[in-house]
Amino acid sequence: MQDLAIKVVKFLKAEEEKFQSIEEVFKENNFYEEKLKIVRFINDLMNKNKLSRWQIRKLVAEIFEKAGINLETDNIKKVLFLVLTNAINERRPSPSPLYFLYHNHKIPKRHAIITDFNLYPFLKEKVNELTPEKKHLILFSIWTEGSLIKEGVSYYLSILDYFLFLLLDRALYEELISLNEILKEKNKTLIIDEKNFAFLINILFNGLYQYYTGKKGTLGILSKDKIKYLVKAKKFVKEVLSDEKEEEYLINLAIEDELLSENRKKYLKQEDVQRQIFQEAKQRDVSEIDKIDAVSWLIGLENLVPEVFFEYFSLDDFDSFIPQLEEDIAVDKEKLYEGLEIFLRKLFNNPALYNGKSLNNIASLIDKKISSLKSDFIFWKGDFENFLKQNLKENINSDLKKLYSKYKLGQIDRDEFKNWLTLFEAKEDIDKNLLKFVKNG
Repeated sequence: MQDLAIKVVKFLKAEEEKFQSIEEVFKENNFYEEKLKIVRFINDLMNKNKLSRWQIRKLVAEIFEKAGINLETDNIKKVLFLVLTNAINERRPSPSPLYFLYHNHKIPKRHAIITDFNLYPFLKEKVNELTPEKKHLILFSIWTEGSLIKEGVSYYLSILDYFLFLLLDRALYEELISLNEILKEKNKTLIIDEKNFAFLINILFNGLYQYYTGKKGTLGILSKDKIKYLVKAKKFVKEVLSDEKEEEYLINLAIEDELLSENRKKYLKQEDVQRQIFQEAKQRDVSEIDKIDAVSWLIGLENLVPEVFFEYFSLDDFDSFIPQLEEDIAVDKEKLYEGLEIFLRKLFNNPALYNGKSLNNIASLIDKKISSLKSDFIFWKGDFENFLKQNLKENINSDLKKLYSKYKLGQIDRDEFKNWLTLFEAKEDIDKNLLKFVKNG
């Protein structure tokens, strides 16, 4: 594979040296002739070596690395590389999606139609119009309840969008709908037929829905040609996803793609975003526990910000919510407990939020399922003497808690406490809410 990658890189370098500028590449017939030469080179290479789609993907990643492609700048090498990867993707069956390793992340190769026509805003608009109920059913068919409650339904809905985009890329390369139906000429200019493009998105989603749920979706009254495309889409999705290795590859690549393109988790962790969600939840005519349930599923336990959460909900209600949550999650409870541990650890780093009550369900949860939080829980409740007796792990937050506990118990004086505190303030990994509480204490 390495020898093939070197051969391709040498070819690209030789072609690059023929041109003085990007403008020259696109001048008159230059681009057409260069594209034709690259296609012939790729076809000859692939026909001689008979590579699997996995080998092709690995080869492209190696070419990208060895050629030193910089995606952030426009240059001749990058243009020729993208033409080359288009030629690879256009083969049948298409190995799409290809990927490039960039800054330790996998970036999928997009179809030129999507990039050249800047179709991402249009794609996002159209996937947002897809039936929410169907999306949720797909989510619960792909991922476990534990994963969804831990990381948030909103996050996984975003991944689903990018999963669909990857299928769309391959469908375009394999012309599930002819490109002549997608690209139209108007006033001697190529434009996107948005109606047909939206239809392609809809039938692929319909195929996803039927594949994962076993239920047939409806798209209203369709012509014979449209029905033919719908049947093709369902067959296409089934053929792609029936290969478990391929399905896993697409899902993992969608996760990477979502992180780099949208990063819904980062968005969800914003305090203003959570306040808006909590305000909307508070207006619903349901019990407080049901409101907590709704926001926990949407945002994800690990993403909740305790300081914002308890502006709207009480500790007592959250304590009452825990048994219901444990009962509701039947599959992958470990993920549930991981999510609760992350949320509670953040909560326990801010004793200012403690209401002085026993909170029996939280105590029971820690005792039976999340024993790693025992010392943090003790500190949070202000039992400093007991806290210092615990077998504490060495980390910056535990060290600060030990310092504060010794100060509150009179084991060190205020001057020594302040001197040590100055050192902690300079640490980057310190929990800001814990530091604020200790400084105010």
